[in-house]
Amino acid sequence: MSIINTNSKEIHYKILYYGPEGSGKKSSLLYIQKHFNKNYMSFIELSFKKKLYAIILSIGKIFSFKTFFHIYNLNNESKKQNEFLLRGTDGIIFVASSKIEDRQKNKDSFLEMEELLIAQGKNLFYFPLVLQYNKNDLPQKQDLKQLKMDLNKYNNKDFRSSCLKGVSIIEPLKYLCKLSLSQLK
Repeated sequence: MSIINTNSKEIHYKILYYGPEGSGKKSSLLYIQKHFNKNYMSFIELSFKKKLYAIILSIGKIFSFKTFFHIYNLNNESKKQNEFLLRGTDGIIFVASSKIEDRQKNKDSFLEMEELLIAQGKNLFYFPLVLQYNKNDLPQKQDLKQLKMDLNKYNNKDFRSSCLKGVSIIEPLKYLCKLSLSQLK
């Protein structure tokens, strides 16, 4: 849920990169950090057992309020921590691995996310969610129809991406930011 501070005239959104271990969540954030305009962004590295990365992105003013997106990667430490990180989330980019052997990991991670969001009272037909099918540069990858059948039951916008080649990494974030802003109404 976005935080609107009328005293400081600021709006803060929370975006989370969610997905199975090794799908490319951290790589996506590192790519964005490296290729996005540094004047509008700050990058934070938080240490737990595994590192948690955060980007704070300033997009200027909306309705005369300074608007910020706080973007985090899920580091898959535990279901309890995942539940904690999901609290107050305004949108999710679900990063799935296109590797054939990761099909079940993708499905399990999506199911966990779905259960945690429903437990928090979120309606997933309306919740801002974007799918990013990463590792699309691999010669042996899952069929796009299979990925969509496994993960896109809410008919969300999806992107095939490659962190190594920089394909469709920033686009899912831009799309989700616009989608989250439309929820402000």
